[in-house]
Amino acid sequence: CWVCLGGLGILFFYNFSFSFNTIIVINKAFKMLGFILRNTREFKNDYVLKMLFCSLVMSNLVFGLLI
Repeated sequence: CWVCLGGLGILFFYNFSFSFNTIIVINKAFKMLGFILRNTREFKNDYVLKMLFCSLVMSNLVFGLLI
């Protein structure tokens, strides 16, 4: 039985395991990275790509990291 509790955007199982939340966060980060790579093929400025990566991908990865 999959029992999953959620609070403040963090998902964990009944035994307080964060494995389910980790899978969801990683999949979301890969989706955002794919979105960035598909839509910025013509970009020449590395600074813009870095800012998009930090704002869209890294922000999702570090959310809830200190729990």
